[in-house]
Amino acid sequence: MSLKLAIDVFYDGDTAFAGGLLFRSWTDSTPVRSSVTVHEHCSPYVPDEFFRRELPPILSLLDTFSESVDTILVDGYVWLNDSTTPGLGAYLFDALGQTTPVIGVARNPYQRSSAATEVCRGESEQSLYITSVGVNEDYAAEFVRQMHGPYRTPTLLMLADRLGRDHAVPAQG
Repeated sequence: MSLKLAIDVFYDGDTAFAGGLLFRSWTDSTPVRSSVTVHEHCSPYVPDEFFRRELPPILSLLDTFSESVDTILVDGYVWLNDSTTPGLGAYLFDALGQTTPVIGVARNPYQRSSAATEVCRGESEQSLYITSVGVNEDYAAEFVRQMHGPYRTPTLLMLADRLGRDHAVPAQG
């Protein structure tokens, strides 16, 4: 059975903590499995070139999963301006041989883009911005809309974010 993978990367200085959660169905509230990788000496952030910083930790994370993944969700954009200006998701799609669809879920609008599909979830009046490659953007937006959780950000994307953060900064106790 193919699985989906939600990914987010947290940074502490120049160290990245990539968290990934495998799940079966768009409506799942809990993952099948999770993994975190640590990637030291990341490239600095460069506007419009986020992929240079984010792609290496994501590719390292993907190596930890042996399961077949049919769709990957990333925190960010697949396309920046339109379907000709690649963002993180498009670079990931290319790095994977253009075989695994990638859905970008961004919390903020990209200032020079009107290409993303806006999705409101739960009772939030703030949109998520959905872009995709390898899967129709309307379908991608509907998948994200269906995801578990009462809030703007789906549960599994929040958990992927938390996974990296918690690994970077272990709970004090």
